[in-house]
Amino acid sequence: MTDEREAPPGNAVLVIEDSRTQLFALRAALERAGYDVCTVESCEDALPVLAEVPPDIILCDVVLPGMSGFDFCRRVRSFENAVVGNLPRSEEHTSELQSH
Repeated sequence: MTDEREAPPGNAVLVIEDSRTQLFALRAALERAGYDVCTVESCEDALPVLAEVPPDIILCDVVLPGMSGFDFCRRVRSFENAVVGNLPRSEEHTSELQSH
């Protein structure tokens, strides 16, 4: 039996991750939970997606080639109605998040 759940309204998720393995795992878990998922491998690729069809939530790696996840969050904060939260994965990243 699969763990199929119905996601609440507002279920569009954008995942930004440069590891294809992580992208695959995140997409599979989110879709299994009932979310509509869009994936991109860079922040630069995510910007046009945001302009076209804004997601309800964004999951973004912070360590990416090109624009970092931190720079992306700063850019998204400038959008109207944007709410940005951070989920640090290490103490090093926690310190960096607090400095921004």
